[in-house]
Amino acid sequence: MEQDLAFLADLNQVIIRHIPREANRLADFCAKFGSCNNFVWHDVTSAPTEFMEIVHDDFG
Repeated sequence: MEQDLAFLADLNQVIIRHIPREANRLADFCAKFGSCNNFVWHDVTSAPTEFMEIVHDDFG
């Protein structure tokens, strides 16, 4: 594990910023969905309906 984290020594600055879940619904959906399922969507027609609803609400 020490070797896996060696790249951290090269970082000059790390910024961690809180983003409210409501402001990043698509990432929140993907994180929750990915924690329960393995998924690969080759195009939007195979994406879950809820994913597409969020895309439409946030970007449409």
